[in-house]
Amino acid sequence: MKNKGQIFLILSVIIIVVFLLLRGSVNLPDIIQRQKDTGSRFEKRFFSNTIDEFQKAIEISSKYDNVSTNIFDFANFTRQRMSERLNDLDFLFVATLSQRTGTTLNVSAINLMNKSINLTLTLNSTPSQSLNMDNFLDRTMRENTFTIAQGNDYTVTISYNSTYNENMTFITRNGFKYYNAFFDITLRSRDTSYKDKFQRTYRLIS
Repeated sequence: MKNKGQIFLILSVIIIVVFLLLRGSVNLPDIIQRQKDTGSRFEKRFFSNTIDEFQKAIEISSKYDNVSTNIFDFANFTRQRMSERLNDLDFLFVATLSQRTGTTLNVSAINLMNKSINLTLTLNSTPSQSLNMDNFLDRTMRENTFTIAQGNDYTVTISYNSTYNENMTFITRNGFKYYNAFFDITLRSRDTSYKDKFQRTYRLIS
């Protein structure tokens, strides 16, 4: 009986020592930080992949005239999927489409900024031309036209809410159809935020 009591006492001491050693080796704040770092790396990669997919969506649509409509649908789909991951997507998109001939420039704008905005697009033609889109609702696409002279290079100044200005440059050439796109994309999560603004020019084959 005495031996059993000693064995029990020894086992208890061993268990306590092991518990204390384990407790000393576990750093809870470090574990939490590692989890955040892992999540941040995943979100950054997810954001980069999202940008790539937007550009691929234009390339896939390059044989059609409804490129902006496809981008609008894809952006809504992407925002819904991000929302399911508890992430927010802010997306502003402006595009110009110049035909092979003629004097009409098609302009489209997509607002997925999670708020209504006042958007103004100004073309540096002579004289200059402007499109004012007041109360441009979230989850909305608008289209309009400018008058251009084929063969010239142009700049569209993008302004919204009197605090944001960006210049989008594009070309027009007789015999070619160009789709010029400006992207402003932000991904927000609980702990991080990623933002990118860029422009791309695509020659459509339709």
